[in-house]
Amino acid sequence: MIQDKLEQYVAKTIKNENGSNNCVKLTEALLKIGLKERCITRDLKWGTSIPVPGFENKVFYVWFDAPIGYISITAN
Repeated sequence: MIQDKLEQYVAKTIKNENGSNNCVKLTEALLKIGLKERCITRDLKWGTSIPVPGFENKVFYVWFDAPIGYISITAN
């Protein structure tokens, strides 16, 4: 299950990276209530297309990919 893997990753990262208290507590709280399924596609003509058969007319929703960028920029 992805939640188990994410919890392990977060625990390891917090231990090794010493994240801010705010970040740690928020992350732990979100994991405690459990991950929720969320739609990550939209029926739009603009955006990042999805390279999967059957999804030719869909794009990734911006709030799916934007947080990945935030994390990578913070890491750099």
